[in-house]
Amino acid sequence: MSNIPITSLPIANPLTGEEAVPLVQAGTTKRATTGAISSLPLGQGTAASGISFITVSSSFAALPNSRTLAGALPITITDNGTGNTLVIGLSSGTSLVTSVGLSGGTTGLTISNSPITTSGTMTILGTLGVPNGGTGTATIAANRVLVGDTLGSSIASIANATTGYVLTSTGPSSAPTMQANTGLSSIVGLSVLGVSGTASAVPTAITATAGQTLRSSAGGTTLIFGAPIVSYSVRGLHGENAVGSGSSKYSFEADAITLVGTSTAFYVTSVGTTTCDVLLSGPAVNGRDQSAVFTANQFLHFYWITDGATIGLTVSSVAPPTGPALPSGYKAWAYAAPIHYASSTSLASAHCCGQNVFFANEQTALLNGSQTTTYAAVSLSSLIPSNAIDFTINAPYVGILSAGANGSAQGTVNWSIDGVNRYTSSAYQFIGYPAGLALMPLADITFPNRDQTFYYYTRLFAGGGTSPAVTINLTRYSVPN
Repeated sequence: MSNIPITSLPIANPLTGEEAVPLVQAGTTKRATTGAISSLPLGQGTAASGISFITVSSSFAALPNSRTLAGALPITITDNGTGNTLVIGLSSGTSLVTSVGLSGGTTGLTISNSPITTSGTMTILGTLGVPNGGTGTATIAANRVLVGDTLGSSIASIANATTGYVLTSTGPSSAPTMQANTGLSSIVGLSVLGVSGTASAVPTAITATAGQTLRSSAGGTTLIFGAPIVSYSVRGLHGENAVGSGSSKYSFEADAITLVGTSTAFYVTSVGTTTCDVLLSGPAVNGRDQSAVFTANQFLHFYWITDGATIGLTVSSVAPPTGPALPSGYKAWAYAAPIHYASSTSLASAHCCGQNVFFANEQTALLNGSQTTTYAAVSLSSLIPSNAIDFTINAPYVGILSAGANGSAQGTVNWSIDGVNRYTSSAYQFIGYPAGLALMPLADITFPNRDQTFYYYTRLFAGGGTSPAVTINLTRYSVPN
């Protein structure tokens, strides 16, 4: 029975698994059993190298513990013959998916034609709800605004309104409404938006003009444009009676000037010689700020003025801070200096240098003032302006009447600015003065201006002289420019 395949042997009884089967392994014959062979694992190897199987024909009785491979759609099994690879695959054009469907869940959407079991199209229908990012509404009129309700669960639309209306909040607990715009419809030019201090205030446009700055109003409730918070000033001022122009004219020049108006301010430099005539009717540039002629024997106040493009002078009987009446188109001024108007046609002869006004000739404030035992007042109202900061006097001499030749005398002149308290004192001494009147000069003294008045009294406390007398002259005053 050699050379007869096992499968060709007659089978008297079913195999029990104990039947002996010779196997050749690595050139050596081994004894195996049909049961051991049928118990071999289904695969030994990797997908790349393939997996070995032992199969039996369905026409023969199966070995104990063996399995028969069979395919059922869509699974296919391809037997490529003895010793070849057994291929398992899917039938061409087939899928393991048997049904596809969609659901709208709680979104508010529905799906038509779902599920699909063969072929077809599903369509999304309905309206997406607010909780899922939708509007909850299928239609909306043109040009409307969508707003959420107070609970945030639905959306309503607000109808558009008359041209110019704006969407206005009515508080966190209710929907906004369209209301008339009580604020701005446009902004013109260089403007900023300002809001008053109230919570419901509507912004308003604030527009500036040349030279203005943005600042808070006096009450701090609004923003306004106005003159910078600066004061007028003049630096490097020089002034004198106009040479060869008559005594009614005065000339000024300056290194730098800050001019201030009610709503603007200007800064100019290197201002050349400019002449003002007190006889020129005004309000006029380089003339009076009034049409009427000035009254004589008063101080006239000179001002720099500007219209923003040019600079000139005007003269007024009104001192700062009120300032002059400006010519048409002029908007800012700065104080120059006050000069005494001695007559209807002439100004006092004086020279300005910075804040100081020097008299061309010293002005006599007191001539041969007699000896006093208390302070005596000396008025300077016709010599210095009321707004003078200070003034300087000198006593060119103290006179002593001699009782005889080669006499001597000592004394003091006490000075006061209030008539009560001594401000300073000047001592004098005569030794060997001749018979008659002896004279002695005293040093200059500068007083702060207090009511255009100062006080003095003389004391003679040693020597043979009698009747001390003092003469006092005024040399200068300063002004707040």
